[in-house]
Amino acid sequence: MFVATEIEKLNLFDVVISHQLTPEMVFLMREYELILFVDSAVGVDEFALSSPLSAKSSTNSLVDHSISPFFLQDMTKQLFDKTVDILLFSILIKEFDYSEELSIECKSRACELIEFLSNSEFKYF
Repeated sequence: MFVATEIEKLNLFDVVISHQLTPEMVFLMREYELILFVDSAVGVDEFALSSPLSAKSSTNSLVDHSISPFFLQDMTKQLFDKTVDILLFSILIKEFDYSEELSIECKSRACELIEFLSNSEFKYF
């Protein structure tokens, strides 16, 4: 949620904050050409920011969610004949402490992503 609220403040992209993906999101997704998903992932030995993934390179991206961004991408294509490109950024962390505050390391990685996305050199197309 930190990344989404900071990006929203910069007014770079339209922002939707959701704790879980739902099938109804396809109605919103069909309005866009490119959608960025940001999530956190646990269970790695060191902190790292993953590279953007494509539907062809990942079969299970948001491991703990019941619906993946790629499933929504497929639904958007099937229901509306609309091709939506997606990028998934995962902020890899060692563990969640389930507090209301981000750890220093997690916040640092989140800020790296915000800087990357706000950089004028970030070009997808």
